[in-house]
Amino acid sequence: MKKVLILTRDFPPYCDKVGWMLRSCTMANFLSNSGFKVFVLATKRSVKWDNLISINPEVSVSYLKTRMNYYNVSRSDLTPWGYVWNFSRKVFLKIFGDQLIDGDHLDNRKIFRGAKRLIQKNDIKIVITSTPPHSFQMVGLRLKKLFGERIMWISDFRDPWTLRTKYWKKVQKHQKKMDMKEQEVLENNDLTIFVSYGMEQLCKKRFRVKKSIVIENGYLPLVNAPAADSQFQEGVRRAHKENRLVLGYFGVGGSGKKRNDGKDIGILFDMLNKETALAKRVAIFIQGDFKLGTKLSNEWAILIFPGVPYERAIVHMTLLDIGLFFYNEKEDAPLVMGGKTYDYAGSGIPIWLIVPENATSLLSFAKKTKKPFVSNAFSEESIRKTLKNIIKLFDKDRLSERGYSEDERLSFSRDFQYKKLLDAV
Repeated sequence: MKKVLILTRDFPPYCDKVGWMLRSCTMANFLSNSGFKVFVLATKRSVKWDNLISINPEVSVSYLKTRMNYYNVSRSDLTPWGYVWNFSRKVFLKIFGDQLIDGDHLDNRKIFRGAKRLIQKNDIKIVITSTPPHSFQMVGLRLKKLFGERIMWISDFRDPWTLRTKYWKKVQKHQKKMDMKEQEVLENNDLTIFVSYGMEQLCKKRFRVKKSIVIENGYLPLVNAPAADSQFQEGVRRAHKENRLVLGYFGVGGSGKKRNDGKDIGILFDMLNKETALAKRVAIFIQGDFKLGTKLSNEWAILIFPGVPYERAIVHMTLLDIGLFFYNEKEDAPLVMGGKTYDYAGSGIPIWLIVPENATSLLSFAKKTKKPFVSNAFSEESIRKTLKNIIKLFDKDRLSERGYSEDERLSFSRDFQYKKLLDAV
């Protein structure tokens, strides 16, 4: 039986952000179900959040309690000593952050020692570093230099590293060092996994990549679907009774405030505030960590629900008329695919992509499947026209034609994507 170690910062139950954990969790489950003995080394970075994602009991998970990570949680979870660490961490990163890969860089020595012990004790042959935080790739590099050909080292880039301007350093010489570190990783690993074809193409233009494959996120089919929350169900029923299109947005986001994550959907809200006739026809259901900063007119119907376990979120998606994916960071747009895109498709519902015109990965997905509606994230007119078209199809009871059938969903599943990993190892 082949043995594989997955190094990742976030893993259940010590993280409350499902999106941060989903890829490493589903990869661990898939490999375990495919006959591998899977070990996971993660950080204990918060209080326990139970039942967010199910993990195969055959997966062996170890946790490290690192000072830089443990207190990087919400204020409500902090002890008095935690306040001290959290404040100290922010001050330290303010002063020295430009010289570090990320805030987890200082914990690398402890993570390296933990990974080394697991490899030696269990005779592990395959190591996967799943990032961000991208400083974990340097742990993989140290392990490869130590064990050499005894291990196969795979770098799984869930997000781009130095390709993203939000990660750039203020001082040019510091940024040059970061570029050199990423180049060293890409030249010394045995395989690089990219999450989108756009990311792979841009990375190969900038760096020398030894060997790579693309494994997109995909969706996770439900085995035992839980019941939908009664408030969510009742909200949908009321919206339909008022002849409103139910538009859903899931995940992190906000409006009316500057964000650097590409998820400020204020332009949609601004358009609806001006177009009261359209606002009366739409009910927006938001589930996740969303900061609403836009003042809304009286015609609005908007419901914001807290995050729920992944399986229940998927059940809620099936109740929507259409799912919204929004991204407006133009420089990063070619790299982004977005896990929620697959979740919507896996739920069978139509998708509305509001993205920049250079979002090559997402636009390629739309062109290939010929199903999603697409709008320019910087054009109110584009968004307005698309919404009118969506409502027109909704009124004719033809919107569901832009959804995904059972057969069409199969190619978007995570297991289908992860089969590429089996071919590689």
